[in-house]
Amino acid sequence: MHYTDFSVSPNSNIRLAEQNADSMGPFADEAEAQAYTTEQAEQLATYQDMLHAHGTYGVLILFQGMDGAGKDESIQEVLSYLDPQVSTTKKFKKPNETERQHDFLWRAAQALPERGEVAIFNRSYYEQVTAEQVYPEQIEQWGLPAEARENLWDKRYEQINNFERQLVENGFVVIKFFLHISKEVERERLLERIEKPELQWQFSEADLRHHQDWDAFEQSFDAMLNKTSTDWAPWHIIPANQRTFTYAAVASILVERLKELHAEYPKASDEQRQVLEQAREEFQKMQH
Repeated sequence: MHYTDFSVSPNSNIRLAEQNADSMGPFADEAEAQAYTTEQAEQLATYQDMLHAHGTYGVLILFQGMDGAGKDESIQEVLSYLDPQVSTTKKFKKPNETERQHDFLWRAAQALPERGEVAIFNRSYYEQVTAEQVYPEQIEQWGLPAEARENLWDKRYEQINNFERQLVENGFVVIKFFLHISKEVERERLLERIEKPELQWQFSEADLRHHQDWDAFEQSFDAMLNKTSTDWAPWHIIPANQRTFTYAAVASILVERLKELHAEYPKASDEQRQVLEQAREEFQKMQH
């Protein structure tokens, strides 16, 4: 698998209804996919360590998808291998009072990674061009003046593209995953949340409402993917009906992208080598 197998070309005309959500890719079964995920996730930990050692790039990993698509599970299954000392996760929920007093990208800007670090967004500012298109009454929470509401979605698509371009041009890599499931699989997973006591806390009335508005959400996601997949920050559509394949694809793409940044640890400078040699000699003198 290569990340270009999943990426959306700029100015595409993608329709999620035409995308395969059931793929198991090259894997014969779930066990094979799980073994591959474990192997890739271990490599991911190594490449994250190299990223931190160099301290040159920062990485933003962003997940979007329908309810039940597996965003939480993908983060837990794959990204739990990352060093928590140099990685952060933000789950985007309804904006709080402070966040509503700023532009819609402000809270994302507060959660961006430092150089050498990884930030993971579970949902993101893309809620403001998807959920708010489906439920336009939510726009009221931002207190926008009348002129800001004109051509709102086109403005926001452009603002998001510019925001991500600024990040990339300053050495911050943006990796975006859209986890794609079918309507029937979403129904099954939401029923699972209702029926299993250990999952019931995850269910809300909004889950049912969103499922009933599936077609409207799908249209908003189609527009999002087509308007905001760019050369500098392309979307990757990951088939998500089969969880083990989702994890394998996400892990594979992350390994490839981080390896492109650094494939080895930084080499010591002449000055550093001199310090190391002097320290070696001092330690050797301490032998009893």
